[in-house]
Amino acid sequence: MKKKVANGKMKINRSTVDKEANLSVGILRNHEDVVLAIKSASSLGNSGIVGTLEPNDAARSYERKGKKLKLEVREQARLQTKHYDNAKRE
Repeated sequence: MKKKVANGKMKINRSTVDKEANLSVGILRNHEDVVLAIKSASSLGNSGIVGTLEPNDAARSYERKGKKLKLEVREQARLQTKHYDNAKRE
């Protein structure tokens, strides 16, 4: 995927960002900042360039955001399990 973005042959949309971040499809509905970045990137066409960033910088930026989302999802799952276990004991 990164090679396609670098060559400008990949469309940046919600689906490709989800796939790159290895997250579920619906996770982006909770993160408007990422959705806005995707919309601004997709409005530029297939170039893969966001603002004045080079394609590789844009890919790294989305990769960092994806990793951050993944960590947030893991933390939420951990807390949910913790609260479920505590409620089960009571």
